[in-house]
Amino acid sequence: MEVRKRNHYISQMILKGWAFEEDLVYLYSLDTSNFSYQKRNIKSVACTDEIYVMNKNGELDDSYEVWMAEEIESPASRALDRARKGEELKKGDWDKLCRLMALQYVRSPKYTEKYKGDLWDKNTYLHTMKKNLEEVTEIFQNQKWSVMDVDKRVSIPLSDNCVVSVSLENIDSPLDAEFGDPQTMVLFPISPTKVLYYLSGKFSNNFISSRGYGNWIKELICQNASNMVLSNKIDYSLEEYLPKKEKQFVKSE
Repeated sequence: MEVRKRNHYISQMILKGWAFEEDLVYLYSLDTSNFSYQKRNIKSVACTDEIYVMNKNGELDDSYEVWMAEEIESPASRALDRARKGEELKKGDWDKLCRLMALQYVRSPKYTEKYKGDLWDKNTYLHTMKKNLEEVTEIFQNQKWSVMDVDKRVSIPLSDNCVVSVSLENIDSPLDAEFGDPQTMVLFPISPTKVLYYLSGKFSNNFISSRGYGNWIKELICQNASNMVLSNKIDYSLEEYLPKKEKQFVKSE
């Protein structure tokens, strides 16, 4: 079987939530001197070469990539589809989604930048990543998750750091709150109109956000990005929310 050398750090089934036409998305890059957007196929978005592939005795081994796909992504696929359709989610659905969200957290650029540089090699990095995956999964599965329907006038983007943790106490610097801390809200967008979320230690209800609240969520998602934000449409309002606010917005197709 062919080794999976091209590895996505955001699952393609998550990316599909923002896809239009033939699996296309609009990518807004933070790595350019000016704000820009490009049409990109999800196959070429949020991926890099061999990040989850190891070298064993001179041969490439993608068993970790296969494990993530077969043990986490595939089992969560139906639950993710149900959440996007607004169907009732049972405990088994949430458990699978929590595992998927934990996977997205430990594959995010923020996580990689924080841990990878201090480790000896890729094998150690992947071992630590898997250990932290289990720890975050347990935290997530012990929370009361719900679905937020965003006001229809607001289009929610997806950043390369899919999991957004927000302190409701630290207004000046709300991002990167500890998952289990009191007054922490964790967000996980699954489409331009729906966000999974919890309030730490509290029961959260499904609700429809106001336009203002939806725009606040949108800003948090953008500010949490490391390198890019994705949308299902050309959204000039992102210029207001993306970190490089002083740059000029230009079109690149």
